[in-house]
Amino acid sequence: MELWFEGYDSFRRANYVWQKFGIDGPPLRHTLAVWYDDNFMVNGSQINRCIRKITAGKAPHPWAGNVLALRVKGPTLDRYSDAVMEEDLAPLVRYFEESYKRKSTAVCNRLSMFTLFLLCVILWWFISSS
Repeated sequence: MELWFEGYDSFRRANYVWQKFGIDGPPLRHTLAVWYDDNFMVNGSQINRCIRKITAGKAPHPWAGNVLALRVKGPTLDRYSDAVMEEDLAPLVRYFEESYKRKSTAVCNRLSMFTLFLLCVILWWFISSS
């Protein structure tokens, strides 16, 4: 039997879809917990064909390795139940499509604006000092 998250280059992480449909979507009535190997982009894990299929290739990066999604039961994060496909698949698809996409875009935009601002300040200083 092969373990799902095994090896020195594997890091299992729980990431919670905080009761929202996607990153900034409407609230869900429950919390979904998603476990995946956080190093899947660098440790040679095979592409997860299921996620590629359900997202129609719209994910910002190719998800790889095994993924486990469960519903959180109750207010604490120590009891779980099966995900309900009819209710939970759409929020999970949105999560896979939006995860990392928005964060990296926002960081790049802020970095670009900061770089542009810094170049303007340096150019102004250079022109005013000569």
